[in-house]
Amino acid sequence: MYEEVKNKIAMKETSDLVDTFMSLSRSEKYHIGLAALYCYESMQPEISETKKDGLQKFYNIEDENTLKAAIAFKSNGLGTPVLIGKKEIVFSTTL
Repeated sequence: MYEEVKNKIAMKETSDLVDTFMSLSRSEKYHIGLAALYCYESMQPEISETKKDGLQKFYNIEDENTLKAAIAFKSNGLGTPVLIGKKEIVFSTTL
């Protein structure tokens, strides 16, 4: 699967983002790289909240521990969590 992902062509915006981050993180001025890393890491709470909102909307999951477990499972590269959603919610949603 790694090779399949590696061989895909990234969207221009994604490629530009990665190039900029790599350039900043390799700067001879270490504080520039640290600032870039801080900016990236500071987005994590917002990303987690977005994932949580999606799980609640599409799967009607309200239990906080289930939400945390599903997000941690995916975020730690353990695979895709399998969640059973309400049929009418899942099928009525355009992904």
